[in-house]
Amino acid sequence: MVTIDQAFAALQISKSATIDEVKAAYKKMALITHPDRGGRAEDFIRIRAAYEILLEYYATSPAPDEYDEVPIPSELKIIIDEIVANFRNIHGDSIQRIKFSFSNLRAECSKKIDDSYIQDLQNFGYTFEKMVNTTVSSVISTTNSNVQGIMKAYDQWFSDSFREIYDELYSREKFQFHKSKDFPKYLFLSLFISSLAFWIFSFLPAILCFGVLQVTSYFYNLTTFAERSFLLKPANFNISTSMVQSISGGIASHVRSFQQAGVMSAVIGMRTGHPVLGAIIAIGAAIASELTGGEQRRKLKASALSTLNKIENDLLSFISGEMERFAAELNENIIENYKKRNEIIVKMITQKT
Repeated sequence: MVTIDQAFAALQISKSATIDEVKAAYKKMALITHPDRGGRAEDFIRIRAAYEILLEYYATSPAPDEYDEVPIPSELKIIIDEIVANFRNIHGDSIQRIKFSFSNLRAECSKKIDDSYIQDLQNFGYTFEKMVNTTVSSVISTTNSNVQGIMKAYDQWFSDSFREIYDELYSREKFQFHKSKDFPKYLFLSLFISSLAFWIFSFLPAILCFGVLQVTSYFYNLTTFAERSFLLKPANFNISTSMVQSISGGIASHVRSFQQAGVMSAVIGMRTGHPVLGAIIAIGAAIASELTGGEQRRKLKASALSTLNKIENDLLSFISGEMERFAAELNENIIENYKKRNEIIVKMITQKT
């Protein structure tokens, strides 16, 4: 936290300084603490916060434009370059993974058609849809997981860089259990259980129960104290399965087309009023089905493989486009996120004066 006295001290000026002297001192200290000149980002934030506190104290105009911009530390620039490079590597890996997965899917699909009984193939359309969705979900999940892994490098750097400020801002709040938003819930639970103890046993066990529950909830709240809103989520890349399945209606449309055109209607029997006649018709239909089964399997396999090729091409085009678009914006997204976090930290410091 920064008080009025600490704000004057941070800018290395006396309390009798004029507003012009405050502005001049801020310019001088901002240059010294600027990350591009070897300063630390957290020190620059403190100087910025001290300056804003004194502006409010003097109730005067905002900071000069040239000092409104949040500086980007050289360490962050290096991290961004690494993230962008790794992101493009993941892009290439993702494309290869899609090709490999669909190659396996084609082989699995062919084998399933060849090994299934002719009667079972009438439901192959639903089996096919499940196989496609499983493969697509796996590819997307792996891609998202890999991308989130490299984005953590930025989030970890930010958390480590501003840990000192964070601890200072919340060191007291961590121990103010009565101000916790969960306190009413813990209190109600303790009172409820204590009331049961009083009803079943007596007054003394109820008091003891209440005390134990309050102490337990206090330490539980202390250990699970969450970091607050200035630790915003970093620039996020995420492709959901639902997004993929709605690529211009592509994947879902291909699957539906296959179900309608490629699904066999193998005859497994006919229900008639006469059991003997029904049995004869069913046996005859089964024999006819087996005699033509080879051709039906071939057509079904060709239809399935053709559909898989269309889905693979749509998926490759969509994911490649999404990753290229995000890669082009990645540098700006991280910098914008960093600036927002800095602004929130400065605001929090000034509000706690």
